[in-house]
Amino acid sequence: MTGKEKEMIKHRFLLKEAVSKNLYRSEYIMKRVFALFYCFLIVMVILSACSRSDLTSLPEDEIDLFLPEADLPVFPVVLEDGPVFYVDAERGNDINPGTEEEPWATIQHAADLAKPGDTIIVKPGNYGRLVITKGGTPGKYITFRGENIPDQSHIDKETLFDPANPVHQKGNPEKNAVVAGIRITPVWNSTEPVGYIQIKNFEITQIDKAQRSGIQLEYTEDIQIMNNFIHDINPTQHNANGINGTSGADKKNRRILVKNNTLFRVMGIAISAMGEEWLIEGNEISHGIDIRTDIPPGDEGFWQAGDTDAIRFFGYGHVIRNNYIHDYILEENYGNPHMDAFQTFSNYPETQNASRILIYNNYVENMGGQIFMCRDKSETDGGRDAINNIIIRDNILIGSGATGVMFGEY
Repeated sequence: MTGKEKEMIKHRFLLKEAVSKNLYRSEYIMKRVFALFYCFLIVMVILSACSRSDLTSLPEDEIDLFLPEADLPVFPVVLEDGPVFYVDAERGNDINPGTEEEPWATIQHAADLAKPGDTIIVKPGNYGRLVITKGGTPGKYITFRGENIPDQSHIDKETLFDPANPVHQKGNPEKNAVVAGIRITPVWNSTEPVGYIQIKNFEITQIDKAQRSGIQLEYTEDIQIMNNFIHDINPTQHNANGINGTSGADKKNRRILVKNNTLFRVMGIAISAMGEEWLIEGNEISHGIDIRTDIPPGDEGFWQAGDTDAIRFFGYGHVIRNNYIHDYILEENYGNPHMDAFQTFSNYPETQNASRILIYNNYVENMGGQIFMCRDKSETDGGRDAINNIIIRDNILIGSGATGVMFGEY
């Protein structure tokens, strides 16, 4: 496939733009039509054979839930019409009033003082780790916004990563608001989630000892994560994630929007959704790896993640759409990771097993492992269908290194 054809397909399926009847060359049609039809048949057979809770047995109103036009998670457009404060690492001071003329120096100071409805605008610079424990209220989000959408021109995305000789690509504080990880969590022993927070326009890299994820959500609600650039996160030895939600039986992450972010060369799992009603859309995810980019094999601190996936999903009511996932390449990984574009499995607690999930309009190409992977071991262990009601439709899948779609109990 030529680059021009690839871009046209992406525009049609991800951006829903009008497409000329002359979009495809005749030779492209001959090569692809049978492959796409064959993949469609495989998906239909697997979905009908492997699901004991057949979707056709659901009431009609429940089936309608999965239509793009009906009952999908809805997130408000956050209006920055409240007080505005400024952070500038170069010329700020935390004793200042936080105005544009006299900005604060640290985002953490701004987060500690922020009130519902506030907007925090962060100038380019290096800012370290951010922990947010106070949120907004319905209609009054607290917004943390880098002044500019992150510039990515300092990152070489063309040269393949050599795991034997890793090259660490650092942030660009000259142009971007660079942070070493963001954690959103209520104060210890809180009985209420923290929520109504928007995170926009940050470059997130080199989190190191701060936490295991570029953005970590723990017992949150109504969070919007938009237009961030996450790469080279390089965590210490824990499960690694670009954007991650962790949930208990009762303390879940609800109504989370992950939109228009770029995740490049993220160690471990790029996006891990856990909780209820996540909308993951418009993200570009590519070149996942299983080691840090700043420590060569054999050096002190080197460690290897066990897996390298684009999106994992657990919980209830998620929609995953219009994402571009590409170039998960085995040669860029130190070990032999189990690479999947989309994966879920039986999980603890049982309330976090995937249910009522809609995955559509995604474009996936050059995936070194599986494209869809679902493992429900609960039935083998004598339990019920822990994972159920997952709809996969209208996706473009090109170039799987292993199985295209795998559902099973093993």
